[in-house]
Amino acid sequence: MVTLDTLTAEQHAFWNERGFLHLPGFYSPAQIDDLDAVTDWMWREKPRDVTVDDTATARRVQLCACEGPERTRYRLNDLYLLSDTVRRTALDPRMVPILCSLLGDSPVLCNTRTLETGTAQPMHVDTLFMTPQTDDALIATWIAVEDVLPENGPLFYVPASHALPPYRFSTGSQHCVPEEMSLWTNAIEAGIAERGLRREQLLARRGDAFIWHARLVHGGAPIINPVGTRKSLVSHFYSRGDCEWMGASVLRAGAGLWLNRPPQAVAEAGIPPARRGSIDDWPASSGKVTGSIDGVQVERNALIVRGWAYELRSPGRVLAVAARADGLRYDARIGLARPDLPAVLHEPGTAVAGFELRIGLDNLDRSRNHLTVDAKLDDGRVLTVGVAQLPPRPQ
Repeated sequence: MVTLDTLTAEQHAFWNERGFLHLPGFYSPAQIDDLDAVTDWMWREKPRDVTVDDTATARRVQLCACEGPERTRYRLNDLYLLSDTVRRTALDPRMVPILCSLLGDSPVLCNTRTLETGTAQPMHVDTLFMTPQTDDALIATWIAVEDVLPENGPLFYVPASHALPPYRFSTGSQHCVPEEMSLWTNAIEAGIAERGLRREQLLARRGDAFIWHARLVHGGAPIINPVGTRKSLVSHFYSRGDCEWMGASVLRAGAGLWLNRPPQAVAEAGIPPARRGSIDDWPASSGKVTGSIDGVQVERNALIVRGWAYELRSPGRVLAVAARADGLRYDARIGLARPDLPAVLHEPGTAVAGFELRIGLDNLDRSRNHLTVDAKLDDGRVLTVGVAQLPPRPQ
């Protein structure tokens, strides 16, 4: 087992040049056994607060809704929110100083994924989907929970690709714009070819740790053995400075910090809003919250409403945003990035005040012409964000 409190000059140079570090045998067999035990417990007890990504249907659902013994098709999200063991492993007291040194700030654990198989993901960088407020203020770790075989879809990565010029979409951000992803792919492939960079595969052993830069190009190699497994734990870390600037809730666990937030939103009936419940669960609106509805559109079989909500006038954190329609409540995803707001409103917390609401058209009375969107605060108040005017039904 490697005992590593600080990085050597050679490791720093390797990181700066290559964009990753491989630490063989960093975690003890007992630590890996504990991670395995947490996963087994989650599948046995199936707590309601855990969401999973179903690779067979490309949907996000609650773990408690998964039936049958087939675990390999699912990826468990954010077990760190429930499990001290997962937090303690990701924030190992020997790992935190390493991440701090590489990140240039205290790392805040903000996401974990517990995998039983390889991802087979195409090449990508983490800043596409978990875009930090400060460029490059994101770092990731991968822990091997078992030995990795070539036929089981190893992690692949492109050494030194983190040094490619960061691609910015039409929004000016590194955050993914789905319609422009082909442009990103073309730019990255051209940069890789121009510099003569080559892919490598991580054939890790149980207990190995792998740390990578937020812009290191990586993905999942094809899975040759359909019944083989590649158990691992992936963790992402924002910087403490970004979390404080966003007004996020950060808690301490041992030597490290973790982001306290709700579980990921889940899909319902093929449409990705969160759960649908009775509007009677919320009291009537009692005023107006600061916010707006920025746009309403129809994509495929879903109505999408986007906007932002934040209580500026008095203390009160927005816990949820939902639309009222036909006696039902449709919950939105909240906490989405809005980097445009702090400069206008002079309130750092508005940087994550965005929301997105999706409603299946089959679940909505299309004869109506509007939806009322409300925000629920942590002091119990329910305030109106605005009224969304719906596009007319095609004739």
